Amino acid sequence: MAGVPPKKGNAFSFTTALTSQADTKLLKANPTLAAGDVLVSKDYGAFANLATLPDAEPDAGYAIRVQLSATEMDADVVTVLFHDAAGAEIGDLGFRESELRQHCLAVRTQIICCTDFPRR
Repeated sequence: MAGVPPKKGNAFSFTTALTSQADTKLLKANPTLAAGDVLVSKDYGAFANLATLPDAEPDAGYAIRVQLSATEMDADVVTVLFHDAAGAEIGDLGFRESELRQHCLAVRTQIICCTDFPRR
């Protein structure tokens, strides 16, 4: 995960999961994300498409890798919005930079807890 915690002007990536519009209790595997589905706003400005469209990692999985460029992170407040512009595949989801920081620190803590056990 690049740049945990997220910092202004530095590229940053994080992983999230998206819900299915058909059943919001379920995660959507390998969602089809197109231009206009994932947007970024800097300092509460107008939303624009991400430079790199998020994708499932591993392929066909539930984890969605989001990569923000240094330019997209060059703001005091960065907001990422998922919204299915074409229809009914994914549920809406949004993150602000402070939420990304908390989300990624929580994920990082879980990874540390799961992988950094002492070897015997």
